[in-house]
Parts: sequence; structure tokens; C-alpha cells
Amino acid sequence: GYYTVSLCGDVPAIPSGTCPVCTTLVVTIPVAADFDTLVNCDSVTFTELATHLPANPITSYLWSFPGGLPFSSASQVPPVVYYATSGPHLVTLTVSDGSCQASITRTVTTNPAPSGTFTLPPTACAGTNIPLNGVGALITSWSWNFGDASTSAIQNTSHTWVTGGTYIVTLTVTNAANCIGVFADTITIYPPDTTCTVTPPTTAPICQGDSVLLTASTGTAYQWLLNGNPIGGATLQTYYANATGSYSVIVYDANGCPCTTDVVVVTVNPPPVVTPPSQPGPVVCGPALV
Repeated sequence: GYYTVSLCGDVPAIPSGTCPVCTTLVVTIPVAADFDTLVNCDSVTFTELATHLPANPITSYLWSFPGGLPFSSASQVPPVVYYATSGPHLVTLTVSDGSCQASITRTVTTNPAPSGTFTLPPTACAGTNIPLNGVGALITSWSWNFGDASTSAIQNTSHTWVTGGTYIVTLTVTNAANCIGVFADTITIYPPDTTCTVTPPTTAPICQGDSVLLTASTGTAYQWLLNGNPIGGATLQTYYANATGSYSVIVYDANGCPCTTDVVVVTVNPPPVVTPPSQPGPVVCGPALV
């Protein structure tokens, strides 16, 4: 731009007193550097605001970001700069029209971004409750998104996925400086198996001392249940049922996911009760008719 500079003063007058004297010059500034900043915790967005005369277009830009990433840029619009350490940082912008150069240095102050982590198993079975514990220092708020339209605002929580698929779990944390950090991980949920069976599906009543052979569908592990309670040691594909009750079996597939079969009711009839006669019968010796 064009700037008018005036210098005025008083000079001695003859024979006495003083006279005011002024001189004026027009100063031409072909280019002037300037910029604005937008700080978001540990990152800064820079906006170039340099000015120039119509006959002196700016032909080059040079940014300097000591301690930042990137540490410099030759673009009019530099990328967002990230600082690993919080505090004041000097930033310099130098512009040139090819013959005239101008620079400006300003200080930007960044805040530390919140640190947060959580541990997520890579896989799980549908219907399994997965604990999720958020870890971080000086965090004022926690926000979970489990990727299935479910959320939580508790630091230490848990979640159960009911449908198979791959889900992105996101934890968003905010610290006392109102800085936001986002952390994510992925979990694959195996769909529930509903094809497990036990044969025979029904049984006829048996007598005490007999048993019924029950056979589960193919799996990698088994646990037989009687009236919904685990039977100790009953972990084979087959089981001989010899007590009255409702039998089922948990069949584990190749992913370690459980499937519980429908129940099979086994009825064990008690032995018949023999009642002796109340009066003794006649004694017969030898061949005779009674």
C-alpha cells in the first residue's frame, strides 16, 4: 500500500521565537506479510492474509513452523500443522513479489491433545458381553460408539453384539482444555449358530436302571445340561441319561461360539411295588388241587 509519512518540528525564527516546519513523504510498500490462525488443541490451521500492490503480485510464500509437522511449507495455503508438545510456538511467513520481500512472525500456543486407549478383542461370539475400559489422563468426558447404533457415556462399560459382522468401535474423549481425541478399533462378531440338535428329540419312558443314549450334533466341545444345570464331567458328544429330567447340550462351533439345543425329556419309571398277601395261603404238600 501507500503510506503518507509526515515529520513536523519547530525551528528557531529570526529575530526570536520558532516557526513550525513539516515535510511529507509517500512511502510505497509493495508487499506486506500477514496471517491468521485457528488453534485446535495440538493442531493449527493457518490462513494467509498478505497484501500487495496491483503491480506487485506475490510470487512466493514461505512458512516456517519450528517444532511442527510439517516444519515448513511453500504453499499459499499450508496444511494443518501438528505440534507434539504443547505451549508457545513461533511461526514465520515470508512473502515476495520477486524483488521485494516481507516477513512476519507470530506466536501460537497449543494445548495437549487428550490421550486415550482401550483394548478390544479381535473377534467375539454374538451374544457375548464384552467389557470395554477407557484409559486416559485428565479426561472430562467419554463417548463410546459401538458401530451398531448403540452408545455409552461411561468410562468403563460393556457391550453385547447380537448380529454377526465387523464393527468399528469409536471412543471420543474430551479433556479439561476442551480438546477432543478420537480412537477406534475393529471387532468381528461371529453370528450365532442355531442349527445344533440332540437326538433322539423325544424318548419313551424307561425303567430304573436303564438309560437313553443322547447324541449331540457335531461341534468342537460339549457341555450337557440337566434341567438347565451343567452335568459334571458330561463333555462328550454323547451322554447316557438315566435320571428323570430335561436334557440339553451346549455345542461349541469352530469359532468357540455356543449353541444350546432344545430339551429332550427323559422319564424314568420306578420299579413296580410288590405287595405280599395279608393272610398266608394253605400249605400244599405233594400233588393236590387248591
